[in-house]
Amino acid sequence: MSVPEDEIVKRKLLVDGDGGGDDKRLVLLQKYVIDWCNETSDNETESGMKYQKLLSLLCNIEYQAEKTWLVREMATREQNRYEKLHQEIGEQIEVAKTHIEECNLELIKAKQIRKNKQEYDVWAKNVMEHPDREQTTRELERENERRKDMAQTQAALELKLDQRKKQFAVLLTAIQDLQEELEDEFMDKENGEDIVIDAC
Repeated sequence: MSVPEDEIVKRKLLVDGDGGGDDKRLVLLQKYVIDWCNETSDNETESGMKYQKLLSLLCNIEYQAEKTWLVREMATREQNRYEKLHQEIGEQIEVAKTHIEECNLELIKAKQIRKNKQEYDVWAKNVMEHPDREQTTRELERENERRKDMAQTQAALELKLDQRKKQFAVLLTAIQDLQEELEDEFMDKENGEDIVIDAC
């Protein structure tokens, strides 16, 4: 038993999916409409079958149109999401640069404090080698107090610098993880599109 040409065309269209078959569906719909309008037979069953085919094809076309619109909307949302992520990553990079600059300034300050401490150590040593009565003793006590203050300041700055380095390392790790996640999502999306195209 041979299969009618219309059925063969219909099956090809149904299998075609998103592979550019929309025009073919519209041509087939036009053919069905003309066929149905030119129907001269009084056979209601045959006319009803043609009408049902027409409605089925029309529903399929509407479904494909809705599907295409939803895919386009999804792609637009994904594009907006990636643009937002790109902007957020850019802002995080700027924040990281600011943190790096602050850490560099604190490091310069810590080095200056260390240099001052070394100079104070040399000066204190000279004072100790050449003691001078009560005034020298009082000045030495004051200098020792200043050295303690400088040591506390240096310890506080070194602690703060260490904290900033850890914060910066965490931030860089988060940025790297986010970039890898975006790349994985992009690759998954491309692989998904390739699978859909191959299936069609």
